[in-house]
Amino acid sequence: DTSFCGSQFLFDPLDLNGYGGNWTVDAGGFIREYSSSSLQLFSGNTQTTIYTLTLTDSICGFNDSRRVEMIILPTLTGPEYSCFMTALDVQAVSHSGGVWDLVRTEPANLNLDSFRFEYPLTNSYQTVVAGEAGKYILSFTDETCGFTEQITLNFLPYVWTEIADTSICVNSSYEVVAWQPPYAVDYLWNTGSREPSIWIGAPGVYTLTVFNLCH
Repeated sequence: DTSFCGSQFLFDPLDLNGYGGNWTVDAGGFIREYSSSSLQLFSGNTQTTIYTLTLTDSICGFNDSRRVEMIILPTLTGPEYSCFMTALDVQAVSHSGGVWDLVRTEPANLNLDSFRFEYPLTNSYQTVVAGEAGKYILSFTDETCGFTEQITLNFLPYVWTEIADTSICVNSSYEVVAWQPPYAVDYLWNTGSREPSIWIGAPGVYTLTVFNLCH
């Protein structure tokens, strides 16, 4: 009996006297048969699965069975973003637990003084608190196989922008530039432009709306 890390493995018996054999695969009562001396096992399950493999030689009908455990990658789930800088809950589904870690942030210079995991890093269920808006990329490493998966938590800020006062001479054009915050936001001018700046060459009222998924 053995365990394998991953979703596929090739079983190739060492000695069948050159006559080949047949496999029977029992996955918790779901049974399939394969007429081949070697067996490539693929696990499409979303959780660790135990298979009972039986190999029967094609001449004498001798058989031997083994239990094989296929250990899958951990699965991480959590909300895509937080609108009010509140804590975000994430969860890991893995074979036998693992460890959380903060991999990096975007922007890279975020202040991490207020960042914290609310529970021990070995908890599958975790609450993350961030003191500054931005993206926090977390990892969870499975203790059995060393598999590592990542998830991105996006703490979105309140949005604002600023346009400097200026004077424009008649018959001239001017590029109006809106201040760009360090986090991703969307722009929409009443001209239809979605860029942070527009060129103005005629009198009129020009308005800009800055927004993100929350504000």
